[in-house]
Amino acid sequence: MAKPVTKSERAQKQSTGDRILNRELSALTLNERVLDLASDPEQPLLERVRYCSIVSRVLDEFFMIRVAGLLDQAVSGLPVRSTDGRLPQEVLDEIRKRVLALTRAQSKLWTGELCPALADEGVVIGSVEDLSKRDLEKLERSFGREVFPVLTHSVSGPASHFRSYRRSRSASAFSSATRTPTKSDSRGSRSPRAFLVSCARTGRA
Repeated sequence: MAKPVTKSERAQKQSTGDRILNRELSALTLNERVLDLASDPEQPLLERVRYCSIVSRVLDEFFMIRVAGLLDQAVSGLPVRSTDGRLPQEVLDEIRKRVLALTRAQSKLWTGELCPALADEGVVIGSVEDLSKRDLEKLERSFGREVFPVLTHSVSGPASHFRSYRRSRSASAFSSATRTPTKSDSRGSRSPRAFLVSCARTGRA
């Protein structure tokens, strides 16, 4: 149990916090700026998509390394303070609040702007539910043969559930969906040149 913070320690914390940036929160600030670039309509579409993906990739690494380290400190019960005077649990609480806001904004941008814009250019982002039975069977076989064998847990401590996926990547299936428009195409919409299927992380391990 952490010992109570004295009045002098609280004053020192406030003074230090005004002058020194927190390492973890600064990393989140940088990621928020990357999302701002993804939200900029002046940027080329594929650049915006790339920036949006960078946000997710950086957050994955952030939780696997930075948040895992803070959890280790919080679980240990030691009153370790960061350079800006915060306790691990205080940093974790602030991270949670900011990450929730960041991911909500990212999700809104992805579903409301980027996906429709990609569809207009002939690139359709689908879900597993959009696949046919034959495609699902093929995807299942590919997963069992190529993906599942390399999924390995590494248990190392209280925060191991973050560190187990140090090299994890979101899985996607790619298949061509190009077709020649026919006279029955009433709306005359452009046929997709690519169909990307986002696959949720599996619980099999």
